[in-house]
Amino acid sequence: MPNTLGGTLRISDPTALQTAKTIVFQIQIGEAEGYDFHEPNGTPVLRINGTTVLTPTFTQLLNRYQNGTFYSPATKQDEPIYVNSLGFQWNVSGFGPINSLEIDFSAVTHAQVYRMRLDQTADIVNRNVFLPDFKMVARGIPVYDGAQTSVTHKFSGPANTELAIEYSDSLAGDSWTSVGVWSTGSDGFVDVPFSKADDYASTFARGMFFRASYIFTE
Repeated sequence: MPNTLGGTLRISDPTALQTAKTIVFQIQIGEAEGYDFHEPNGTPVLRINGTTVLTPTFTQLLNRYQNGTFYSPATKQDEPIYVNSLGFQWNVSGFGPINSLEIDFSAVTHAQVYRMRLDQTADIVNRNVFLPDFKMVARGIPVYDGAQTSVTHKFSGPANTELAIEYSDSLAGDSWTSVGVWSTGSDGFVDVPFSKADDYASTFARGMFFRASYIFTE
């Protein structure tokens, strides 16, 4: 049955940063029958010092990829199942010393949690820290000149924004190479060159992975 409660999980930190002002939680979770968190109240909530319950200041779908299909009784056809990466951000600057924090969420039966990450900072971050709509819009052709392989790809993101961009030709070992800070124009586009010594033309053509983060000041 779709949207059947599978259980509630908790991420806790009994030695939380007492001066925390911003808390960020990221989770990658696979759907079952079209749902990941149980609706309507299964999305993550933050509990400070065991009592205060807070809904996120910002919530964003960071990424998703299809991981099969399921038959939907509602549409009478096969529908996609996704693995979703989601981000949740809380501003906790209005609280005194934080002695403990807990994040609870409820998932549907057969949903799968792949990975989670929790970050805390003493800085007050009033802006959404998650990068919206960063994606490749034009793919270049890798060229090997006898010494190194070069390729330039076009990306789109928030307009007039500085981005620290990294790439990898494999996700094995979580190894990333920085290509520096690049600025999008007023139209939100930026051309980013990538290069690596030796012949990686076929590797780059087969697939590359990218990630980016904001460069901004409050």
